[in-house]
Amino acid sequence: MTVYELSIPLKLRTEHLSENQISSIVTKTTQDVVLEDEKVCCLLEEENIGKELIINWFYQNYNVLGVVEGEITFFKLRPKEFKNVLKLYLDEKPQINKITSNLQELFQETNIDINEYVENINSFSYIVVENQDWSKKWKENWKPFNITNKIVICPSWEEYLKKENEIVIKIDPSNAFGTGTHATTSLCAEKIQYYLPILVKMNPDLKLLDLGTGSGILAIIASILGCNDVLGVDIDESVIKTAIKNVKINNVKNVKIFEGTAKNIIGTYDIIVANILHNIIVNELNIWQKLLKKGGIMILSGILDEKKELVLEKIKELNLKVVSIEQKNEWVCICVEG
Repeated sequence: MTVYELSIPLKLRTEHLSENQISSIVTKTTQDVVLEDEKVCCLLEEENIGKELIINWFYQNYNVLGVVEGEITFFKLRPKEFKNVLKLYLDEKPQINKITSNLQELFQETNIDINEYVENINSFSYIVVENQDWSKKWKENWKPFNITNKIVICPSWEEYLKKENEIVIKIDPSNAFGTGTHATTSLCAEKIQYYLPILVKMNPDLKLLDLGTGSGILAIIASILGCNDVLGVDIDESVIKTAIKNVKINNVKNVKIFEGTAKNIIGTYDIIVANILHNIIVNELNIWQKLLKKGGIMILSGILDEKKELVLEKIKELNLKVVSIEQKNEWVCICVEG
């Protein structure tokens, strides 16, 4: 089978990072990598909403065999130059003009400037490469890690020796968002860990709604932390099977997953979690508000710092009370009370 390696140059978004954080990026990308002809392909965990939009679009429109990020050239085994390049492996020849046009439309619809995330929209390129199992390539660098101070996320194919008082959750994200490594996911997990025990004491039959559930990771965390009634919802049909699979892997019986939107949901919830793009939050918050019980908590993330005020304006318009605002890197999580 012919495999096409499509390269998309991304901007290395370091304007919000300190010198120490920039240094840690270089350190991280040089760990656990495979040296080949003085070039290294590795997974770079940079929180980049533009990158995620691009990857999701390709998964929806192409048969993506794999995704690799980052390229480093070495001089005498020391990092010489890092290129923030996104490489997608496809089984059909990419039509560059069509792809760039569609991506520009996607970013415009999402109200995000593509030039903030892509180095040069006219410099996409592809080559034909030797066929490999790219679908498994990214798994090599994804290892168990702490998403909160007591919850460990472990890839479903990895063995992990649980420590005392740890909660271990197994995840196989497939092509769904939600490995737990993204700042927005960990922010939501921390807030669920904080608020859920408090609200369960007041109401043992507490109900939680996870909007845009993706891999199901947050819904599973809520269940394991003691929520007896969890509903995960996503509009993407392709991720529903992934979420259901992860629910079964973790043997949580009280998590239901279904395809749909907030408009399809009947009833009210004590906690609503929405790790979704800011424009969706602004457009649908009035609908979600009707699903939130009085005194309930809504956890909103997926918000870039530069878009925070737009969300806060909508919250004020709906007379919701802000109870906390947390930030990791350039990502914000806002919690409001119903």
